[in-house]
Amino acid sequence: MSEKAGSKQEQLDGVFSKGGINIALQKDREKCEAEDLSNMWYHGKMSRSSAEKILNEAMRLHPDTNCDGMFLVRDSTASEVNFSLSFIFERRNYHFYIQRTKECYYCIDGGPIVHGLDMLIQHYIQEADRLPTALTKICKGRLPPPKVRKYGPTNLLHRAVKEGKTELVKQILNHPLCPDVNAKNDTGSTALHDAAEMGLDEIVSLLLFHNADLNIKDVEGNTPMWKACVNNKTTTTVLLIMNDNTNVQERNPVNGYTPLHAAAMHGHRECAQILLNAGAAIYSRGTNEDTPVELAETYRRYDCVDLFASYKEPAPATSKSDWFHPELDRQGAEDMLRNHKSRNGLFLIRPNKYGQPVLSLFKDIGVYHYEIKTKEYRKQQVYYIDDGPLHRSLELLVQYYSTFEDGLGVPLQAS
Repeated sequence: MSEKAGSKQEQLDGVFSKGGINIALQKDREKCEAEDLSNMWYHGKMSRSSAEKILNEAMRLHPDTNCDGMFLVRDSTASEVNFSLSFIFERRNYHFYIQRTKECYYCIDGGPIVHGLDMLIQHYIQEADRLPTALTKICKGRLPPPKVRKYGPTNLLHRAVKEGKTELVKQILNHPLCPDVNAKNDTGSTALHDAAEMGLDEIVSLLLFHNADLNIKDVEGNTPMWKACVNNKTTTTVLLIMNDNTNVQERNPVNGYTPLHAAAMHGHRECAQILLNAGAAIYSRGTNEDTPVELAETYRRYDCVDLFASYKEPAPATSKSDWFHPELDRQGAEDMLRNHKSRNGLFLIRPNKYGQPVLSLFKDIGVYHYEIKTKEYRKQQVYYIDDGPLHRSLELLVQYYSTFEDGLGVPLQAS
């Protein structure tokens, strides 16, 4: 062990005593807050007028100061995933829409798409790039949510997990000064990512008990489930599924891969079987249309090739007669769904004027229509919605979307 590693080991071991952990966590919080001070520009849910009041008050308090570029970031009032940037230029207030182009990727007004809201703001601090001014001083609020950030300061919880110190992790999680369990470290991972990657099941359980987010993405866009599958941590994979089985279909926002893609690509047959047993779609598609089956063949993972060749989906819980309405058109479908004790997820399938199936879904007091497309795949007809998985029958498609929202916003519910 190097001298540096030995020193670090001693520092961690020294926090086991009650007094030690109190002092260590307090110092750790102060260190992280100091490192993150420049990121405390987030003000959460706030109206445009409230943002202007804060900016105007800043100008009033500093009448002789150039306030150009003084800014804050707030939640968009029109969307749950987008944000608004409010700033001062020439003593006037400006507001720009921050759009999420895909999960954890953001842009402003046609500008560059940047990974992480923190890195987007950093970009506009460094240069104006289409804005009237570069961003300068922050109107201090709080830190943005971890899931929208690319990086964060490494804290004591990250270090304890990385070194597999279960007892110390337990003490930290139960302490009033515990860091945010979902905080990202300086390499863009959360504590749960690291624990899952190393197969530290007891630590994984502790983190999940303390509400660690299974769906948060690391710097590469991967979930903790992905990290477990890539590293063939079968018991960890089971543990994560038991906590939330919908996580098996969580996709990487860059390549579109699911954990089953990861298991197939690396030839981890047991992990692949576990995922299939949990309902993972065998024909999930990446952004290049490649499925786990194709990845197993491409990388010559013959154990997985054999598994996929012999795999049979479980029998669907519903049949076509339960939800297919050949007599209905678009308006008829909307009338039926609105008049049938409307609730989120209530659905039916009907033909369009060309005879192709359409999913009509009641969601948030409205009815939405999704075209169900068909094509030939591996000498069989398959059904799919948008960029979702391919299914060998309408019944299997309904079964899948009854478990996974996957772009629909709500799981399907039979009447």
